[in-house]
Amino acid sequence: MDSSYDLHDQKNDHMIDENNHQLAALPIKVVWKHGGEKVYITGTFDAWSKMKKESDGTFVTWLTTSTNPLLYKFVVDGVWQHDMDQPIEKDLDGNINNILVINNSDQQ
Repeated sequence: MDSSYDLHDQKNDHMIDENNHQLAALPIKVVWKHGGEKVYITGTFDAWSKMKKESDGTFVTWLTTSTNPLLYKFVVDGVWQHDMDQPIEKDLDGNINNILVINNSDQQ
């Protein structure tokens, strides 16, 4: 990732096609595999979303968003965390967030 990327300018961008039309929101599956009892996810898509604990111990939720890029972070048992297995980016304050960039080709 380019460390000069300005999250404050980009965090409310939405997916736009070549004709400047906003594309439909996509369902995105997010999984937390690193344990915990209560896991929440928050980010540029909305406020807090509680994740469901599966029988294998992972936490899963589905987000529907057209925000691009999607920045997110987890709160696991009251502690802010990012997923070390997913792409990350630091914001201007030095906070580490996970980042997901959705390509227009994902819409087709």
